[in-house]
Amino acid sequence: MYLDKQGKVDEQAILYSHRAAGVPGTVAGLLHAQEKYGKLSRREVMEPAIQLAEKGFALPYYLVDDFQDLEEEFRQYPGSAKKFYKPDGSFYEMGEI
Repeated sequence: MYLDKQGKVDEQAILYSHRAAGVPGTVAGLLHAQEKYGKLSRREVMEPAIQLAEKGFALPYYLVDDFQDLEEEFRQYPGSAKKFYKPDGSFYEMGEI
């Protein structure tokens, strides 16, 4: 999964690609716990996250600072740059959605 065409470990893929995240297993584990032990429906549990994803949220200082610090890495990937910077490429400011 992390080997390049020459069969060597691709450090960039390990750290910075979509394959780097362990999210699917985490989500499956959380859903299992919710189904087995939870008292709320899946919809009720997920609704706050859905609202944040659809409507956004006011950026706190630490995220604005992180986006600026990680600019070099984020701009290497058009999808990341599109999500973490304004359409004109400028930085978001604290409090912006």
